[in-house]
Amino acid sequence: ATIKLPPDNPHRSLNSGSPTTYKKFTNNTNMPFAPRCAKGGFPGSTIKIPNTSYDIHTSCQNYTTHTLKMGINQLWGPYKVSLGGNLPNNLSTLILSYRYNCDASYGNCGDKEEFYFARRYGLVQWVHYAFISGKYQQQQKSVFNQVTSGIALANFSCF
Repeated sequence: ATIKLPPDNPHRSLNSGSPTTYKKFTNNTNMPFAPRCAKGGFPGSTIKIPNTSYDIHTSCQNYTTHTLKMGINQLWGPYKVSLGGNLPNNLSTLILSYRYNCDASYGNCGDKEEFYFARRYGLVQWVHYAFISGKYQQQQKSVFNQVTSGIALANFSCF
């Protein structure tokens, strides 16, 4: 089974599904989301990210480099979450909180994204918040709650 992503999914390619436009972390490094032996609960495990540099590729060869200042990741949960659609209720779910555009002391972060990962289904929800007037306010949300049968075709044109 696969989870069908809605059209506003932030993780799709940048240009109408073209596999040659994409974002990736600079120098082929991955951002750590949690330590190997993460602890649960709230706030759970915390990792500070000093380098949030990423590249936006407009083709396989052309890109520009950007940064999101300092970042901090926290792993929360597991929690029981019900998202509707044809997913079962009370899914055991971990929430990765990724705050970025933070100052040098990892405070005053301008943005926060939450990634909800459910056992067996993977990413089931994504939420973006902006820090406005002293609190995080939701800007965008995508729920991935429709499981359908099908085949996922990979196209790695640039690799």
